[in-house]
Amino acid sequence: MNEFFDKNDTEENFVEYSIFIPNLVDKVEIPNKDNLEAALIDISVKVFSFINRYTNNYIWQKEQFILNICYSTELTFPYLSGKTLIGDCLDDEWFITFLLFEISKQFDNFIISVKDNDGEFLLIEAANYLPKWLEPENCENRTFIYKGKVHIIPYPTNPYELILFPAGKVFLSRALDIVTGPGKTEASKDINDSINSKIQSYPQKIEDDFHYTKCYIPLKVAHLLYHEPQLISAAINAFYYRGPEGMKACSKMRNFSINDQVMTKVKFTKTLYAQLASQQFFPPKIYHLPNPNSPNFKAHELGMKLACAFEMLLVDPVYKNLDQDNKINTIENYTFSVDSEWNNFKKKFENLGFFNNKDRLSIEYKRTERILKEKYLEIKNYTNKSSYNPLSRIRYLLSKEIVTPSLVENNTVKDDDDSWMNINEDKLDDFLNEKENDFKNSLMDNEDFDDMSDMDEEEKKEMKELSKLFGNFSSFIEKESGYRGIDNTENYDSDEETFNNMFSKKIDINPNIFMKVLQNELGFDINKSELTEEQDYSSDEQSEEEEIIDEGEEIKSEVQAKLPTNMKNKNNYVDDNNNSSNVNSNEEKKDEMLETYYEVMDHELYKTKLSKDFKREELPLNKGKMEDNYNEDKVEEVDNYKPVQLDLNLVQNLLDSFEAQEGTIGPTTSILKTLGQRLPKRNKDNEIIINSTSTSTSI
Repeated sequence: MNEFFDKNDTEENFVEYSIFIPNLVDKVEIPNKDNLEAALIDISVKVFSFINRYTNNYIWQKEQFILNICYSTELTFPYLSGKTLIGDCLDDEWFITFLLFEISKQFDNFIISVKDNDGEFLLIEAANYLPKWLEPENCENRTFIYKGKVHIIPYPTNPYELILFPAGKVFLSRALDIVTGPGKTEASKDINDSINSKIQSYPQKIEDDFHYTKCYIPLKVAHLLYHEPQLISAAINAFYYRGPEGMKACSKMRNFSINDQVMTKVKFTKTLYAQLASQQFFPPKIYHLPNPNSPNFKAHELGMKLACAFEMLLVDPVYKNLDQDNKINTIENYTFSVDSEWNNFKKKFENLGFFNNKDRLSIEYKRTERILKEKYLEIKNYTNKSSYNPLSRIRYLLSKEIVTPSLVENNTVKDDDDSWMNINEDKLDDFLNEKENDFKNSLMDNEDFDDMSDMDEEEKKEMKELSKLFGNFSSFIEKESGYRGIDNTENYDSDEETFNNMFSKKIDINPNIFMKVLQNELGFDINKSELTEEQDYSSDEQSEEEEIIDEGEEIKSEVQAKLPTNMKNKNNYVDDNNNSSNVNSNEEKKDEMLETYYEVMDHELYKTKLSKDFKREELPLNKGKMEDNYNEDKVEEVDNYKPVQLDLNLVQNLLDSFEAQEGTIGPTTSILKTLGQRLPKRNKDNEIIINSTSTSTSI
């Protein structure tokens, strides 16, 4: 049954990073494997000592920032690399990016690459400003962080650049040489600014992402969090992805008794707090929560969930497997006192001020020393897996003396406001509109779009009109149409002769040729040679109307033959009484003729498979009357025919398109948003019901 609760598929979000030191060989006298690895260990010591100011109190969602010694077939020297699982917390991804940028500033000879499970996420973030040639297929080994800036190896555009930059695949060794070479690889200011906008709030954002609240928890849980706040992430992850073993363990709470509990202040990240608070979880029978109206109900409910989370952690199969994998070399079972390399490793950090002159017996000193031991084992084992094992840490801490309740108890702390969990619709719309405007501005400001130095005058003119089209499209949709259409002449420059001529010239259409073309398209037998004959006609409006009427009367008999039997009586204008005095106006006759053509075409298409794709009306038929005039075959044909219901098909297709978007931005939402419309919800049968007699539908 565990296979249904397998969490391996959910652990797909990660950040992978590598630090290359091109001059590493120059740092050692004899560049053999042992000396190069020893040099990398010294470098990693300096790196961790430098970033400790940022990571000391940070709570990671899944795994911590690590660096291991790695080798590549494309390089002649080893390098440092790491991979961190981030789960649902994208803040970890950008915090790691911030650390890498700071490292590249501090150590100016480092060339750093970083990517996640989606690929080159730095390029994704700066997608609005990338050059046109850069695609996912050709970006491998082209993007790096160097001296605090994003560097992109460009594509050669002239013979001289072919010497500096490769046109095809870029090998890693060549890429590192190019970044440090004479060619310009620093990305544009827009690209660097878009990345900096994501990391400029650090390190202040580290503290801003914490959420403090009161929790009524067992004393043992308070003891664990007092000594090691990082354990809360593993516990909440076990709770969030809980399986049947965890639910069973919570029914008895053998490891964390609820008989000895304290009210204490607990530090979460906002992601962890949201995962714990938003989960619906019914308390085990051994728990008795206060009344929901009680002011302490929230603290008791959160404490119950947190206690169950730690109980689930001890039986979680994923962490159990990790416990087995790390059984050989862990902080608890590794003998550091007899390892001379560890003593030298620790002394180097002490000389760099890593411990900040802390008392060796203090909790802060022991916590810092434990972090240093973890990093030492990671480097010593040369593995990409973190040596941090929450189960071994829990066993080790519980083996120590439990803290006194007075040390951790806190009843006066004020809970942080958690209104940030509620998404306001207006704020969401504002955020989406801001992103949309940024995208539009990027289209107009893109260098590739504005660079028209190699264009002739005609091409420049076309590009200007194209850019104007983007700006005028939304305003065109929002205009109100009259019976003559939309007056959109104000969008064109009044001083441009081309557009002035466009609206000043009169367009003449020969109605005789037009009607004959229409007849020909409908399948009527006419002499095609007549279509090419030039016919003089009067500009007088009355004469034109009479000619159109004459042409309409000439094809009435042919339309009559094409119409189905029931439509001959339905359309009372198709008759032989050409001299009737009660005829409709000329304009009405034109509309009726077009409607007839549409009905003829629809009736013919009704017999094909294409008709099954459309919703049709249910129309009552007077069978008694029809049986008196038509034979049985015709009655059956008329009974089966159902006209297309245009409004229903329109709305049905819009909703189908909207559902296919799966909540993301797409053509349907974009069009309806421009029109100021909102989609209705479907009924219980997943259908939209429109009255068959309705001629218009409100979307």
